[in-house]
Amino acid sequence: MKEFGMVVTGMGFVSPVGTQKADFFSWLRTGELSTEKAAECASIEPGSLVKHLGISDPKLKIARYMDPVSQNAIVALSGAMLDAGITDEDIAADPYRYGIVLGAARGACLTRDALYGSLESRRGKMVSGTLFSNCGHNIAGAMAAIAHGIKGLNITLAGRDDLGPSIMGRVTQFLVSNRVHTVFAGFTECGGTTSILSETACFLCIEEKGRAVGRGAAHMPQILLHRHASGLKASEGRAVFGFPDRDPAMTQGREIMKLPLPGMTAPVGHYSSVLMLGLLSCGEELGDRYASTAFAAGAGYNITIFRIVYDHAD
Repeated sequence: MKEFGMVVTGMGFVSPVGTQKADFFSWLRTGELSTEKAAECASIEPGSLVKHLGISDPKLKIARYMDPVSQNAIVALSGAMLDAGITDEDIAADPYRYGIVLGAARGACLTRDALYGSLESRRGKMVSGTLFSNCGHNIAGAMAAIAHGIKGLNITLAGRDDLGPSIMGRVTQFLVSNRVHTVFAGFTECGGTTSILSETACFLCIEEKGRAVGRGAAHMPQILLHRHASGLKASEGRAVFGFPDRDPAMTQGREIMKLPLPGMTAPVGHYSSVLMLGLLSCGEELGDRYASTAFAAGAGYNITIFRIVYDHAD
């Protein structure tokens, strides 16, 4: 078992619930919204989230056309930077030391649908290159990097399975290899279902622990990855456990939460571990009661234990 020192120093969200993490966490835990808010969320047309929320940012105009997944990613990344106390000037001073690891399922599906419709209407003749260039799964990561001047490692992971272990695995590789000192990790999604999570973007700012301490960041919990389940069984992989101390064997844990949470409805279960990292990184409620929490993600031999340590001042 090997542990890597990396801490969450900021979070950014955009969803039909809004851009405030407290509102998002409250909904994610309970699945409850007021009647008025639920009706408002249900009325949002796919791809119009940023407009609906009245978000105006010059960075959203860096391209003549931009798919909604890219818009959502830029807004969420801006929020994570603000929460972490990182500015565009900080990134410009050392742009190759910041990276992005982004998860996507459907990706830029609205633009692809528009492209297919254009092809059909033109009966196979030439279509707009602007549409085509925004169809890839990696377009959101690219646009987010351009918007903020990030020139370090930039990887998009796409798939229908739980992407959380893969995303965090790449984050760990990048930080441990010292190729970057800060990684913005998360997911962006737009379209496909009526679920609130069907159009949501989330970014966590994850830094090498020494870097965060050195710049005086008000960092949140430390993230420890355990590749092999020690103290948690694979069959318990959809439960969250709280631990009153720092026992490395992670025994004597008490089950405190079950996945999926109310807000995690199909087909978005594949971000469950990323969402749980964000949820647990809030840290305020659980951190008052537990020194750490842990949960398992993945399946078979790919089980990864995520342990979030709340009191890591040492």
